[in-house]
Amino acid sequence: MKSKGTAKPQIKIRAFNKDRLDGEILHMLFLSAFYGMETAKLFGWTVEHRYRQLSHFQVMLRAGHSRMHYAVDSDGMPMGMLITTKTDKPKIKRMDALYVFDKFRGAGVAVELLKEARGNCDLHSFAAPSAVDWHLKNGFRLVGPNEQEGTFEMFTGNYKPEYGFSYAMPIATEYDKSAIRELEEMERQGLSTLPGLPARPRLG
Repeated sequence: MKSKGTAKPQIKIRAFNKDRLDGEILHMLFLSAFYGMETAKLFGWTVEHRYRQLSHFQVMLRAGHSRMHYAVDSDGMPMGMLITTKTDKPKIKRMDALYVFDKFRGAGVAVELLKEARGNCDLHSFAAPSAVDWHLKNGFRLVGPNEQEGTFEMFTGNYKPEYGFSYAMPIATEYDKSAIRELEEMERQGLSTLPGLPARPRLG
């Protein structure tokens, strides 16, 4: 429990440049934390699903179709991240991931990430049940009933979020399939809850 008078940490919001991801490990730390552990807890995703989603966004970030904003404190300590993806409607972005490390939850990190990532666009999101109230308090409205994988469709606009994607999706390789099998075995043995760093799938 925080003691009275404890100051909230200073929050600095930054974004990764798609052309400077080679040799950068921080974005993989965020991807692994969210798709390796958080989605397993929230949605019960399988190793294969988590690995494919991690691989997907690794490619999407490098291609510039998706963008990751991230927060650090005054000492440069990673606090959390938010991923948005472009759609074929310039006014709408898909909010694909929002994650804050446990230590910094409740400190306003997610709100600051949301403000920076949203810009002048509307955001479309599929929220876990535990995150619905947070969405409602931060400008989203509930669009529809319970959706796939136990999520709820949320949107910041007052119109129907209709859009598509105009780019190719990543194609899994034989390396990916082999890595998934190895990770599944490791998880069965209780040796790992995080996906390994995948090779880059091809865009097809």
